[in-house]
Amino acid sequence: MGISESRASARQLVGHGHVLINGHKLDIASYHVEVNDVITFDGDAQAAITKRAEAISKAARPAWLDYDAKAMTGKVLSKPLSKDMETLFDVTPIIEYYSR
Repeated sequence: MGISESRASARQLVGHGHVLINGHKLDIASYHVEVNDVITFDGDAQAAITKRAEAISKAARPAWLDYDAKAMTGKVLSKPLSKDMETLFDVTPIIEYYSR
């Protein structure tokens, strides 16, 4: 959603328990969100988000996520498609290798 400066920073935000999914504290960065899950932040994170408000407003968000800047909440609109994922390398050779 553009809340953090990097993935490592986002993982740390989750790991320290500053992220809430549907009102429940989350501290596992690999948690799989579901469609219609609401993502909120505790008070400490909201203070940091307020400081980064301008950068967050300019951040590019995937189509499957929504962010309400005034309420500082996000929502999962749909499941991401493979075309929506950032790929750092071509996965086709890996799939071909393991499908033998």
